Amino acid sequence: MDDEYLPEYDDLCYKIKRGKIEEVKEHFRKNKDFNPKLAMKPNGDTILHVCAEFDQTAILEWAMNHWRHKKIFADEQNEAGETPLMIAAREGKFNTVNIILTQFKKGIHVDRKSKDGWTALFYAAHNGWM
Repeated sequence: MDDEYLPEYDDLCYKIKRGKIEEVKEHFRKNKDFNPKLAMKPNGDTILHVCAEFDQTAILEWAMNHWRHKKIFADEQNEAGETPLMIAAREGKFNTVNIILTQFKKGIHVDRKSKDGWTALFYAAHNGWM
């Protein structure tokens, strides 16, 4: 895991990692122009990637619903071609995997490959989660 965040998102990412949903919501009430597709980490991870990495399902669900009008999808790829589903599978975050696959299945490509050619299933198997 790479815990390096872009400086402007360091405090927000800390709140996400710790599951401080009310503080995250308050941040976005004050920052209404935030673009949820923007990278929060140098590798291109978005808010959904960060939620997936740390199994913050409540914040993930809130973010998906909050920005639904901006067409934010749980299938966004970072610079390595990884989606939040891939990251959750890689890290063994099965609550997040379940939410992405059941609640946000529209637009999810379970067979999508990262730039290394890995799928979410391959990440999970490779890391011993299956």
